[in-house]
Formats: sequence, structure tokens, C-alpha cells
Amino acid sequence: MEIKKYDVIILGSGISSLFLANNLDVDLNVLILNSGQNRETNSYLAQGGIAAAVGVEDDWAHHFEDTMIAGHGQNNKELVELMVKSGPSVICDLVELGVSFDKNETGEFALGLEGAHSFPRIMKAGDHSGEAVMDALWRNLKNKPCLTFSEHTLAYRVDSYQEGFLVQTLSTQIEDSNEPCLGTFFCSKIVFATGGISKLYHRTSNKSIGYDGLALAIDLGLKLSHLSWIQFHPTVFYNLVGHQEGFLVSEAVRGESGMLLNQRGERFMNRYHPKLELAPRDVVSAAMIKEINGQEKPYLYLDVRHIGQKKMMQKFSKITSYCNQAGIQLDRDLIPVAPGAHYTMGGIDVDQQGRTSLENAYAIGECAHTGVHGKNRLASNSLLEALVFSKLTAKEINKMKRGYENRVQVHLEHTRKIPHYNIKISELSSWMDKNMAINKNYEQINLMKLQIDALIQNPEAYVAINVDDIRTNNALKALQRMIDETLEENMYEFK
Repeated sequence: MEIKKYDVIILGSGISSLFLANNLDVDLNVLILNSGQNRETNSYLAQGGIAAAVGVEDDWAHHFEDTMIAGHGQNNKELVELMVKSGPSVICDLVELGVSFDKNETGEFALGLEGAHSFPRIMKAGDHSGEAVMDALWRNLKNKPCLTFSEHTLAYRVDSYQEGFLVQTLSTQIEDSNEPCLGTFFCSKIVFATGGISKLYHRTSNKSIGYDGLALAIDLGLKLSHLSWIQFHPTVFYNLVGHQEGFLVSEAVRGESGMLLNQRGERFMNRYHPKLELAPRDVVSAAMIKEINGQEKPYLYLDVRHIGQKKMMQKFSKITSYCNQAGIQLDRDLIPVAPGAHYTMGGIDVDQQGRTSLENAYAIGECAHTGVHGKNRLASNSLLEALVFSKLTAKEINKMKRGYENRVQVHLEHTRKIPHYNIKISELSSWMDKNMAINKNYEQINLMKLQIDALIQNPEAYVAINVDDIRTNNALKALQRMIDETLEENMYEFK
């Protein structure tokens, strides 16, 4: 069977994917696959901004120290230093690409302050920084003649060959035909940019389903680490009347003096950390859960009444509009919030060039484990990591040999039947919220390990390929690995 061949296939279309594509040589034939719409990514929803030591009093050494403290010293020191030193450079790259960051009255960058940072160093564009960066990257990619995008295309199988990788895909759009819309592509190099696994939780700020990519990485035999290291963002909006959409109330709001209150109206963070609401995220989230467990309501409040509706609209228009639509007037009302799964610190093990344990396979962004975040990510370091290491990965890929034929001959049999399990992802997510959130229930995790292992070994049936069953398979694979690592880590800490 003759199949179209690309030099590079990128799985995912977030900020790491697009910055990589912007830095790849123009003569490389590149395909970007996204299982949803190209703008339906966690990067596009990012509010806070990008941490970079560009202030007069700030420098890379302060940024390095803050990152190490937040990560509990379990960071990769060499790569942390590389990342924070590269911050000003990638900011310059973005400005050249047309990103308009906030400026003050004197024309200097208006740097924001967020949790666990010792200086204001957050480069931002209002409370829609991710959108501003992503739009600029999309605009510049229009000038790439050899770049192809494919939306609503789920990669469900990747096979490794000596010449490269065979990628089988399925359309995620509902088709009139009963037959699934399948696709097949071949590439010399493949890049995972599929995000983290927080979507396994019911209460999460994540929109995109990152565990699809990590399940592919598991099947491909790539080395992964620390999938159990999940960060819970303290202030995810708690909807009192409807569906929990996972809307994030940016940490920058607390940087503008937003205060956390419990059900009794008490400001409580003074009992937990000297930096109060601007303590590291894991400290704030753990404190919030402790307060919630001591009261009737399953949420707390963020108080911005002293900031006022007008100033909030000026600085945080997206957040203010969302609250107003929910019936909350920020001059008089409190914002209901509670922690939610937000970011995966672990993932596919990579070096500074994004190289995985398998030759010609790379990983960037949240799905990659560079080690720069340690056990807890410093606020606004996620976009910084994505930018710095995707640029380095592009430089590595640009070294590849040219002149391959654009079509290859392979023996292909499409996967037509996949396991069906009598369980819903929503059931797994509810269980995750109860047992694998901030306070873990190791007795229940041990029981679930036995159930998941038995379930995977004994599917209820084999059914025609479809998106729902693919995603259930992927969720089970990711959860199985996550449970194993959680139990191993607990056993190590117990010893």
C-alpha cells in the first residue's frame, strides 16, 4: 500500500507544537494532527502568561531559585538553569512574531506577580495571554508552504519502523456513513505535543484530552516518569447552579491582592504560609482542601471586592465577564472557587532537545518530562518550558537529512477491532476525584489497581473501531500507569 510520507508529524496543536512548527525549516514537509479544533487547546485558554526574568531588579538566578523551591528541589537543575536563562530570548522571539504584551504608562512591560515568585516577572496580555500567543503563531504559520493541518483527527495507533513511524488515524467528527473515516500517514520523525493527563479527573481546568497521546507513548514503549505528579490549581471556578466547566480564575488575580476566604468569611492562608495566597500552588491547594473539609460547603471564596469591578474588567476582562454571566458582580459578590486538577509535571522522559528513549521520537510541552518543574510547577513556567524546549527540539530536527521520497511502501492492516470495556470514563473521573486528588486514599488505589489490571486483561468484547472505545482504552492505559507510579512512590516514601 502506498502512503503519503511527511518529514515530521506533530501530534497536538498547542503552543509547543506551533512554536516548534514556526522554528522548523521551511522546506520540511510537516503535518500537524489535532483530535479537536486547532484552537481548542489548553494553551489557547491559558490566562496568566509567561514567566521570564526581564525586570530591572530581577535576574535568572532569582527565577532559578523560585523554580527550585516550588518544585521541592526535585527539579533537573541543569535544565532549569537553561530554561530560565532562555526566558528573555523567547520573549523577544514572540514580540518579533507579533505578540503584544501588556505595557505600563512609561511603555515598559507591565510585569505581573504570581504565587511563589519573588519578583514580578509574568509577561502577559490581559487575562488571555495564551490566546494572544497562539493567534500570533497561527498567523506566522500561514507562510509555511510545506505545512499541513488536520483537525478532528485522532491518532489511535503509532508503529515504529526502521525508516520512521506509521500513524493510523480516525476522524472524531460524526459521519453520515457507518464506516469510520480512517487515515494513514508515515513520517521520518514524530513529535508528541499532546498535553497532560488532568482530564482523567472530573474536576479539572483542562479542556483537551492529553491522555490519548500518553497512551500512544505507552504502546510505543517510550520511557515515562512521574505521571502521579499532578498539580491542582487552587482557584477553579465552582459553579453553584450548573455544570462544572473548569473555568480557571488566574493566579494573577491573587497577585493583584485577591484574598481567599472560608465559609465563615475568614481569611485563612496566614495559618499555612507566610506568603499567604501567593504561596506555591500545592501549599495553597492543600490548605484550601483542609478548610473545605472543616466546613459544610465544598468550595471557598475568592474576594476581589476591594479591587472592584472596573479595575477587574481592565485587567481581567475574560474572568470578569465570566463571573458576570454567572450572576456575580465583583463589587459586591465573592467568587466561589475550589482546587482542580491542572497540570502534569511528569510525562515522556526527554533530554533538552526533546529526544525520547526511542530514536526519531520527540516530546515537547506538558506531555514531556524535562524535569524542570520538579514535584510542583512554579506559576507561568509551563508556557516558558513549552517555548524554550520546542525551539531546541526544532533545531535538532532541522539537522535531519533531506531528499527522502514523499511516498513509502508498507504492509498495512488497519486495526478494525478494539477492546470494549464495561466502564465509562465519567466513572473513572469520579473515582479519581475521590481517591487520587490532593489527599490520596491508598487503600482504594490498591483495590482499583487490581480492578483495572483485571479489566484490561479481560475485555467484555471486541468491537468495530470508534472514538469512544479508543478513548476508554487510552484512559485505562494512562490510569493503570499512573496508579502503578503512585503506589511505587508511596512505598518508596514509606521506606
